[in-house]
Amino acid sequence: METARLKKFAQQARRDLIEQVSARLRQVLAEDSLAGREQPNAVRKLQKEIQAHGEQEVVER
Repeated sequence: METARLKKFAQQARRDLIEQVSARLRQVLAEDSLAGREQPNAVRKLQKEIQAHGEQEVVER
């Protein structure tokens, strides 16, 4: 079974997912975001996680 195509697909899917999560993170953390108004505790917790571990680490979790 040839796995090269599957491997390439998986790598691209991972990159796409990370980009989508990063975009959503920027949206949530934007000043005066809807998420910040509706879920302020969750956004504060997310900000603390980013400060403690870094944005890239949080995105990849």
